[in-house]
Amino acid sequence: MEDESNEMEGKVMRSFFAGFCLIEKKKKKNEKNE
Repeated sequence: MEDESNEMEGKVMRSFFAGFCLIEKKKKKNEKNE
């Protein structure tokens, strides 16, 4: 049970981190355009 919850937590953290990276990339692109 513990392993399963840890795996789920890892997936959530990875997806959250990936989303954060995408937002940061968009911010940098917007700064260059302006």
